[in-house]
Amino acid sequence: MAGVGLPRTRASAYDLTVERLRNAADLLSAAAGCPPLAWHLHHLYNEAREAHAAELARLLAADSEPRRRRTLAARLHLLSPE
Repeated sequence: MAGVGLPRTRASAYDLTVERLRNAADLLSAAAGCPPLAWHLHHLYNEAREAHAAELARLLAADSEPRRRRTLAARLHLLSPE
């Protein structure tokens, strides 16, 4: 097609702009239509969950910071896949 250029970035290919991403719901909506963004968010989610689990395990082994342990346990519960 004459006069129609190819997108130069994934953002333009998937019609993503900073103005469209005002809150978490907007981000989830954008990820639903953009597999690379969904993959990236899933990767970040897994990293956060693993970091919380590792810190909780360290605190449990040291038997220290009970308040922090409760906080991490609650976050891990919320981050559970199911």
